[in-house]
Amino acid sequence: MTAHPGDAVRVHAQKTIDRAGCTVEFDWFLEGSVLQGAVNAGTTECRTDFLIESPESDEDILTIIRLAKRGCFAESMVQTAVPLLSTYVINAKESHVILGSIGACRATPLIPSCGRPVQSR
Repeated sequence: MTAHPGDAVRVHAQKTIDRAGCTVEFDWFLEGSVLQGAVNAGTTECRTDFLIESPESDEDILTIIRLAKRGCFAESMVQTAVPLLSTYVINAKESHVILGSIGACRATPLIPSCGRPVQSR
């Protein structure tokens, strides 16, 4: 779930917003070859566009937008790297994949890329 401009409005219940919307766009790329073991994917930019209609002052609306953006999990995750642990169950055995070059990739039972053992589920 992500914060929405409407969530911040509850904090400022005395303010009126007639309409609020948000559009999010990502610039993705996919390069290389899966067959050659050289695939790479990523994102070069993320844009958010807000549309707000309100009789309130621009300053008040911008305050609400700032609060909504600070409380948005999606924007925070895009701006700040977070640990990612992927678990795979192959033939009823749980494994983690440690990424590296294709030759160095290996599935290691219950050992994530950070090297700490993970408790079984």
